[in-house]
Amino acid sequence: MEAMKKRTRHLLFILLSTLLIGLPAARASTEDELKGAFLQSCLPNARVTETLKGASFASDPFSVEKLSALKGGDVDPWSITVLGSSASTIERELSVFQFQGKGSSNPILLQPEVTQEILPYNQLQLNLSGSFHKVDWDRPVGFFVLTFENTMEPLKQNRHPYLDFIKLDTADPATRGMGTYFTEYIGQFLKSKGYPALFLEADWAGRGFWAKVGFDFDAAYVFKVNGQTRTQLEVARENLQRFVEYHGFTLNDLALRGPPETPITGLDQLKRADDFLNVVLTGNRKVKVKPYLDEDVLSPEVEMDLGSAFMQQDYRPRPNQTVKIEAYDDDIVSDIAMPYWKGRKNF
Repeated sequence: MEAMKKRTRHLLFILLSTLLIGLPAARASTEDELKGAFLQSCLPNARVTETLKGASFASDPFSVEKLSALKGGDVDPWSITVLGSSASTIERELSVFQFQGKGSSNPILLQPEVTQEILPYNQLQLNLSGSFHKVDWDRPVGFFVLTFENTMEPLKQNRHPYLDFIKLDTADPATRGMGTYFTEYIGQFLKSKGYPALFLEADWAGRGFWAKVGFDFDAAYVFKVNGQTRTQLEVARENLQRFVEYHGFTLNDLALRGPPETPITGLDQLKRADDFLNVVLTGNRKVKVKPYLDEDVLSPEVEMDLGSAFMQQDYRPRPNQTVKIEAYDDDIVSDIAMPYWKGRKNF
């Protein structure tokens, strides 16, 4: 009887995949990755992928990998299930985005696209993506990719809108402030579709930025410190304590940014990710760090407020580090820096 149930479920999966993707579904086997690659090759590249070819800000390995995974094709069945409307309707709704940067005469517009991605075991994941352009459309100045984790879940509370990527041409001053504006824009869009929160991973320079725009630690993710489970908030507090000591200070030297400044008597006063940004040294003192801005990219040394410096400190493990901190993906991170963290912003 159990064998019959398994076979029935398997046949249903094959039928569903065939209807939704328009291709024969692969049976689960050791050849799943090869079959997944074949499915990817049969789907057309997303428009956004073609639009961004040659754009310098999108030529790093992470951007290239993400953009090459985006595919077009008929995504209406998933778009209607996940977002309540056809892909063309969703794209039309999103295309009203317009951002006017300070000192810029040309507004920036969005060319949105509903795309898809084939995941391991040939599951389909729905994405919202798009490229940002100045109003004259002469060249792109950024792009974003938002995925719906657990696309196949029938309940919205079990699907996670996940801001997988947002990359702006920071060499263009017209994009300054657009990251904050777009985050609010896409949040309101998702709220209108019935989603209560937006998720992401705050990494590199984004560790401080995402805290600043309202993302907090996602309680679903934990670290291990010398084998013991710790929440993301606990790891941040413990690492900050070591960071303070590393620079020769104590808690008595710390305050929360004012006005007026509030003395810090214990790190339990830090309850949210953005609280760490507001930690300062009394007497307007600063610390020097080399901000870790991108994968293996350190900027020249700069003076910063202590909380901002902690958020930007290189989180790669130190030589001879005695505290072993394992992130949620099992990577080892520094014991004196804000690690990359999983964030959530409720609407």
